[in-house]
Amino acid sequence: MSAWKLGVHGLPSAEAGLVRALLSLVGSGDPGWRWTFAAAGPCDVLLADAAVPSPGEAQSERQARALLLLGPAGSPASQEHLQRPLRPNELESALRRLASVLGMETDAPAAPAGANEPPTLANARFKLLRWPPAALLRGEVARLRMATQLSRRFLSVAELATLTNQEPGRCLVFLQLLQGFQLLQAEPATALPASGTAATAPPGGWALVRSIRRRLGL
Repeated sequence: MSAWKLGVHGLPSAEAGLVRALLSLVGSGDPGWRWTFAAAGPCDVLLADAAVPSPGEAQSERQARALLLLGPAGSPASQEHLQRPLRPNELESALRRLASVLGMETDAPAAPAGANEPPTLANARFKLLRWPPAALLRGEVARLRMATQLSRRFLSVAELATLTNQEPGRCLVFLQLLQGFQLLQAEPATALPASGTAATAPPGGWALVRSIRRRLGL
């Protein structure tokens, strides 16, 4: 069974990138989570800016089975209306509810990755396509070191952690953010990391996402 697709409409590019990163973080370590980001084409659910005219037309064009509206802080919240700033737990709850409503089993095993799906962070090496924006680096020495290493050659989570003397979990979160903003290219890893530490996002991952969101003004 193919992955379930979440599309966006009318969102600023930075916010769309945040949605993509959040999907990756929510699904880390959960084999039953099969939501992927669809930049274009048909999707199962469309997340649209509530201020954009005629979101229903966009839903029809994308062939989405359900519509979620994203409105400003203080706007009425409901099962079909999320508030800014977008919170990871609210997005996760909405998508899990819609999966149930639309008849998509949430406890089914994950489908094998297809040719168009990006390699997972646990079984691939990554390299920067271009230097990350300052909002992602935040002037942090650790992130500058990780970005510098990733600009030179392909690295796995474990290799990046070793080269930069960082915790694997912190490297994982940084890679997830870069992947969410489409700043990485990937190649298959020759071997899986010996430890499972790098395969699961740490509890502090959401705090880093919130910090990035504030930097981007989202």
